[in-house]
Amino acid sequence: MSSGRTMRVTFSWDDGHPHDLRIAELMARHGICGNFYCPITNREGLPVMSPEDMRQLVAMPGMEIGAHTYSHAYATRLPLKEWVEDTQRGKDALEDILAREVPTFCYPGGKYSNDHVAAIEQMGFRYGRTTGNFSLGAATHPLTVPTTLQFYPHSKSVLARNYTRHFRNHQGSRTAFALLTAPTFADRLQVLLDLCQPGHDHLLHLWGHSWEIMDANLLGPLEDTFRKLRERLPASAFVTNLASLDASAP
Repeated sequence: MSSGRTMRVTFSWDDGHPHDLRIAELMARHGICGNFYCPITNREGLPVMSPEDMRQLVAMPGMEIGAHTYSHAYATRLPLKEWVEDTQRGKDALEDILAREVPTFCYPGGKYSNDHVAAIEQMGFRYGRTTGNFSLGAATHPLTVPTTLQFYPHSKSVLARNYTRHFRNHQGSRTAFALLTAPTFADRLQVLLDLCQPGHDHLLHLWGHSWEIMDANLLGPLEDTFRKLRERLPASAFVTNLASLDASAP
């Protein structure tokens, strides 16, 4: 990110689980924006929000819904044509449900190739999020946006594999090392909180799955993170995923 910019924070949640409503309510209570990437069905068997749930979610201040294919289809598990049809169908269904444009997308499982990126660009998406962690700076491409950290206590080996597979932002290498070597999940969060000071030139992007938050009893730590972020940063620091592109532009 260029000098003169300010600290920005963005959050996103994948898979459209009904627990997303609980997360959205919590974020709205703390004045924090949230993006929720929602399939219409889930071929892996997880429940998804109903159309009424989705409309209730986007009625909350600062909450947005993005596309996640129609059936939570991994790009690497389907022929390209079939995946494109599933993704377009998901975008169309969400726009019918919400009666608004859906310009943001997240690749299920973080799987994609250059052909998939070109396909979502042709569909009219302006933002595409991946599952690569450890980024603190501006995206190099608006349709392959990395994140900073998943809100989940993964093992160090899982983080190391993610680093090896995805990490390209050498500016953030010190922070990546600190996250990889932090002994506990709470320590990782503290590393990120220590970066969150007014005037710092970073884009912090935390993401996760609401069903994992509930299953792992992480709702308390998540709310504590929201509270600490709001204590450190002004309301203007919290942006939606799409707005984060403008916030981090040189």
